[in-house]
Amino acid sequence: MLQVNVIALTELTRLVLPQMVARKRGKVMLLASLAAFQPGPGMAVYYATKSFVLSFGRAIGHELRGTGVTITTLCPGATTSEFAQVANMQGSALFKGPVPVMTAAEVARQGYAALKAGRPQIITGLINRITAFSTFHADGNLVDDCRSSKSPRKRAVMSSWCGSPGLGRMASGR
Repeated sequence: MLQVNVIALTELTRLVLPQMVARKRGKVMLLASLAAFQPGPGMAVYYATKSFVLSFGRAIGHELRGTGVTITTLCPGATTSEFAQVANMQGSALFKGPVPVMTAAEVARQGYAALKAGRPQIITGLINRITAFSTFHADGNLVDDCRSSKSPRKRAVMSSWCGSPGLGRMASGR
């Protein structure tokens, strides 16, 4: 995951930017995630790599101001794709919960429109934007609330924000 979301992304971006800057035009889209705005126990590496993508996009975008080259970082929430199946998350609250899951086509449409407009960042979907804002500005207890609540209802609601418990299993080595 680090190789794809951090190393390859950084190397590929570095390869294409000099030619774009020399031409004084170009657009690059980076794929982050709603996960970039919060820590993700159980999927810590995934969430951290998406935070890297968001931070990298913001920094490079700032460095490229005035060059004619723009960076757009796409931050979708749960999206209908193979991801849920590959990550074994089809039944998780993230994909089956109260928050509607966007189609890949709609995410792509919104991302492409933002890229064409030169927007530095796009969080797809109103609920995803609200979630990103609220978790980004939370007091740091959101993750603890997700994992430690005694209320099954609160855990179910919070897991739709924090991801499904027990996924990733990085710490346990499983």
